[in-house]
Amino acid sequence: MTETILGVDDNPTDELVKKVNYEKPIVLMVDDEEMNLELVEALMVPLGYGVEKARTGREALEKISKREPDIILLDVMMPGMDGYEVCRILKEDEKTRHIPVVMVTALNQIENKVKGIETGADDYLSKPFHISELIARVKSLLKVTILNEKVKRYQDTIRSLFELTTFSEEFSDRSSVLNELAKKTAELTGMEKVAIALVENKLFQVKASYNLGEDKELYIFLSQSGPIRKVIETGKQLVAVGDPEITKRLNLNLSYICIPLKSINKEVIGALCAFGACGDISGENIRVLSLVAQRIASEIQIKDYSRILEETIDKRTKALRESLEKLEEANKEISHAYEEIIYRLSVAAEYKDEVTAAHIHRISLYSEALARKFGLPEEQVKLIKLASPMHDIGKIGIPDSILLKPGKLTPDEFEIMKKHTVMGARILAGSSSPLLRMAEEIAISHHEKYDGSGYPYGIVGESIPLVGRIVALADVFDALTTRREYKLPFDLDKTLSVMKEGKGKHFDPNLVDAFFDILDQILAIKENYSKESCGGLIKVELN
Repeated sequence: MTETILGVDDNPTDELVKKVNYEKPIVLMVDDEEMNLELVEALMVPLGYGVEKARTGREALEKISKREPDIILLDVMMPGMDGYEVCRILKEDEKTRHIPVVMVTALNQIENKVKGIETGADDYLSKPFHISELIARVKSLLKVTILNEKVKRYQDTIRSLFELTTFSEEFSDRSSVLNELAKKTAELTGMEKVAIALVENKLFQVKASYNLGEDKELYIFLSQSGPIRKVIETGKQLVAVGDPEITKRLNLNLSYICIPLKSINKEVIGALCAFGACGDISGENIRVLSLVAQRIASEIQIKDYSRILEETIDKRTKALRESLEKLEEANKEISHAYEEIIYRLSVAAEYKDEVTAAHIHRISLYSEALARKFGLPEEQVKLIKLASPMHDIGKIGIPDSILLKPGKLTPDEFEIMKKHTVMGARILAGSSSPLLRMAEEIAISHHEKYDGSGYPYGIVGESIPLVGRIVALADVFDALTTRREYKLPFDLDKTLSVMKEGKGKHFDPNLVDAFFDILDQILAIKENYSKESCGGLIKVELN
């Protein structure tokens, strides 16, 4: 058995791959003169190339249709179909256009070379040619072919890996996702059997598999010992060409690649093991399986985190619903007490995000002033004054590690942060109160942008609820003019410039006009509530 233990970031040895998966590059020589065919064969074979020969253009096309060569040396002057016609046919066919073609001819006029290039030839060689020149051109074009093949394989791999990142939404539980990942891993690599083991309570167990159903002894072997144990204990990938222990115990002639599954903190949380014939153990498969292992490890953590997040949101939503129901009952008794409690609930919901009473008051008063200037009925103006402070209530469902992160959020973290809009709407949904129905509209829509580039739904223009458009403008103005840990507040000129630039893009253009019409009133609100300490930070997504 050839067994190689590699660090998880190591590359497989070329020797291991060549032992089990080596093929000679094929050179197809097309010429009607036997002497030329024999000469090329005599030159290429000692260099490790396989040589195919064809004496006419039609014979060459027939051979190519059965087995594609890696490079074609094509004579121009042949009876029947000449080299130009053969090259044109090859380059017009999607299946063969990638094969490098070297036109070989005694015709040295410039127009003949141009004609060869026009038909798609990759290179041109004049007879009589120098042996060293022929060898150099063949080697050069073969390098290009190999690179093109690698690019194509990588593209296919990336496409397949992308499919692995999108299918899991179809499954509600982790077990179904892992079994499907095992199946797709086998399809992607051509390996015969795949097993996924996870570490739970310091023990490991095979949690998902593909094509192991009838091999119960192998399943038990993997669950108790074998390569999975080695990989989990060492944290390094294991490649084996033939395993005498499996052959002896289970009467199976299998080679395998076993990759550790690691968490973000580099902790080993399991292993991905793929079994197949010796020919399946290639450097490409090892690299692909390493990428798949990263994908599986991410999927495991995402599913676990999503479950915990959903449970946390459900608990907090239930608690908030109970509080809001009591709040509605209190509103029936006294309007002033109702307004005060709504205000304090908004502060409490955003407390861990360190947003202060000053911020809540400014958003409320900016929104009230804009709504009145825009001509909303006074009852609606009063409602938006009370509802706007609850625009970020959904942040209560965002993990502290993201919400309180001092630096810039990663793309994945930002995707989670964006969910506060949906969470807020869920918290506020289903109420009979006009106030809470408006707060729900604001929570779900205050990060939508007029040009459709916002979130969560990418709504465009006046399809965005008016109250959401109003609060969006108020929220951004407050964010620009407030100190942050990572920036000083923008001065007034820069802030107003940003507001103007957002007209028709981020903001409703009519609301921007209304904003500038009451700019003195807006600045007075800002001045009156700037003396109250803001004492902390709030993350506001402006992009």
